[in-house]
Amino acid sequence: MEPSAAVASRPPSFTAQTNALLRKNLIFQKRNRKGTIRLIIVPIYLCLLLTILQRVINSVLDKPKFRCGCKCVDVNGTGSCQNVCGIQYSTLDQAGSCPIPNPPEWPALLQLPRPEYRAMQESSLYAGFPDVSCRKSQSCAATIPFTGANETLSNIVMQNLFTSSPLSNLSDNASISSLLLGTDVPGTYTGFIEPAFVSDRPIYVLRPQCKASDSVTVPITFGDINIRKEMLCIQGLPLWRNSSAIINEETFNGYRKGKSQEGINEIPMAYDFQDSNEKHFSVLALYNSTYQNVSYVPMPFGLLHISRSLNAVSNAYLQFLRGSGVKMLLAFTKEMPKQETRLRFDFSSVIGPLFFEWVVALLFPVMLTYLVYEKQHKLRTMMKMHGLGDGPYWIIYYAYFLILSMIVLAFLTATFFSKVNTAQGSLIRNFIEGGKFPKKRKRKRNTQQSSIRGKLLIKYYNNRVAAMQLSVMISRKFILGRVGNPENFPVRGLSLALPYGECLGILGPNGAGKSSFISMMIGLTRPTSGNAFVREFSIQTDMEKIYNSMGVCPQNDMLWEMLTGREHLQFYGRLKSLNGSDLDTAVNESLRSVNLLHGGAPDKQVRKYSGGMKRRLSVAISLIGDAKVVYMDEPSTGLDPASRKSLWDAVKQAKRDRAIVLTTHSMEEAEVLCDRLCIMVDGSLQCIGTPKELIARYGGYYVLTMTTSPEFEQEVENLARKLSPNARKVYHLSGTQKYELPKQQVRIADVFMAVENFKRRTEVQAWGLADTTMEDVFVKVAKGAQSSEELS
Repeated sequence: MEPSAAVASRPPSFTAQTNALLRKNLIFQKRNRKGTIRLIIVPIYLCLLLTILQRVINSVLDKPKFRCGCKCVDVNGTGSCQNVCGIQYSTLDQAGSCPIPNPPEWPALLQLPRPEYRAMQESSLYAGFPDVSCRKSQSCAATIPFTGANETLSNIVMQNLFTSSPLSNLSDNASISSLLLGTDVPGTYTGFIEPAFVSDRPIYVLRPQCKASDSVTVPITFGDINIRKEMLCIQGLPLWRNSSAIINEETFNGYRKGKSQEGINEIPMAYDFQDSNEKHFSVLALYNSTYQNVSYVPMPFGLLHISRSLNAVSNAYLQFLRGSGVKMLLAFTKEMPKQETRLRFDFSSVIGPLFFEWVVALLFPVMLTYLVYEKQHKLRTMMKMHGLGDGPYWIIYYAYFLILSMIVLAFLTATFFSKVNTAQGSLIRNFIEGGKFPKKRKRKRNTQQSSIRGKLLIKYYNNRVAAMQLSVMISRKFILGRVGNPENFPVRGLSLALPYGECLGILGPNGAGKSSFISMMIGLTRPTSGNAFVREFSIQTDMEKIYNSMGVCPQNDMLWEMLTGREHLQFYGRLKSLNGSDLDTAVNESLRSVNLLHGGAPDKQVRKYSGGMKRRLSVAISLIGDAKVVYMDEPSTGLDPASRKSLWDAVKQAKRDRAIVLTTHSMEEAEVLCDRLCIMVDGSLQCIGTPKELIARYGGYYVLTMTTSPEFEQEVENLARKLSPNARKVYHLSGTQKYELPKQQVRIADVFMAVENFKRRTEVQAWGLADTTMEDVFVKVAKGAQSSEELS
């Protein structure tokens, strides 16, 4: 292993990094052969599918049932018929294709809410609105809030809004247009047919007051159309509000899914007369836009009944100026004339542009998934921590994805050419350099340079800025107390030195700052103050140089699911400048050290590994290549005893010529692997030393454990006090008690004799005497530090 160590000690060159990354990408692509074949075949398949679908759609839409209906009629009374086409001879499916030279004229209507949704007074917010009892009888008035700078003028205009014309002689649009009519039927996306007159819902007449005679069924004629329609009177209730803000609040609260607690409280319309006076008319008409048929399903918007509300308020102001006899009536509304049409659905035109973009950017989701996968699983960070620079990373990925894109595009375009000269000629040049592709103008000169370069620079900048923002965000993490306590940093006041050949174990409860400390040392987090040096390089300014001689086993495994364990080690070994026989030897030794060399494990994809196997592979990655400093964050998590033993042997073997920093919750692991241990609590270092030193410093007592019936608990305490007046109870639950007995005050023989005498008098279920363990030291230091923190 000495030759490989000498090679690995050199920083990896640019060529070595690009070689490692390219080999890894090619292996990854080789495993994804089916995906590559799909990328080539899918464009051709979609082209054929598009052509077939268009032909099928055209054949279906050319059938007579989708054309304007025709009938052979006698036009001259001679008995001979002539084929005449028109909407009167068409079914509902055919009517849309027929010409409509003279669309029908329909009265202009107001858009009103249904009776069960009309606004009522449910709280103080709706002061002046109809009482809630009107909902049961469905007789709630149509409340129309209004406001303005001149309250007197606004009230007069609103009183002129409603008329009391009789519901008689409604035979034409002129007589109907004098009434203020409304409907609660939403509009359709065309105006050829007014749905209010063909539905079973009544037409509403807005009046100041309603009488029984104001609700009638009357015949209405529109050209050749004769309709008998029920007309119901509803009260129009103008309601003054001091500001438009109040109107907005009442309106939006009453909408479906608004803030109303009682349900829907819809207001049909509202007016803001602003600064209107006798010489100036300025009104803001508010309407309910939710009747536009807005939905998640793509469909045309419905027409809104707005024109009648504008005409009504204009007439009301005109009567205020000129008297009640002066009106400007809105006689009717009608759709524009329509020619005969053929029902067509150009599937190619609709889907074609999107389909072309899909084909050109077919690999974009693949690339994006690949890059985001590495970002999500922090593989990019893992590679960077093992020495991979930004330059090789982006160059290899750009070239790699560009070649794949050209392969897919070549297979696609080859289907459209039959001669080499055509394929190599101006068509391809126009396709690549055509005016549809992105260009940029510079100093009044047109250039045909793609903007890809600028986008890549922006991507590189955003990547660097995002990494910096992540570091700052994590490192500035602190908690403020409710009454202004000082900032609580994850790591503070930590100072220590670690020579080569030593393993330092960091112990601490959850949230003590262990992982935060390692995150700062490996460059994931930038410290807010202070510094650390690895081989004379600062983690503040020289992290790129530190990566070349650093190994990391993160708390969570960062692995490619489709690569094998051997391929992982080969990739990271190449990043450490290993190659040839040195690389093969180092990989085999690493696999053997973590018990992954046999049973087919080296050549098995990582996605088939168990959690323990992945953990062992992460440890092997951190140790390959003779890294001088290795950070291991809980390396034995999830391992069985046998695997843990082999892992410990590998770590003990590796620490001979390197420094290892290890965090763990296992006291056994800490005592076996670590030359020195330190305990962190609340981000601060509480103690440091060898396991024996810490036990001697914080131990000095025996632990007496005894379990009896609850009635003998006091006698157990008396026994402990008799053995040592300074005995301290540290645990008590369901008859089980633990006492710390100072070693200076007791002898083991005396304890055994006292317990034997005690057992003759009482029933002792279980008892034990133990020396101080590292776990006891850890608990004692952690509790002492937390108590000191609470007191301070």
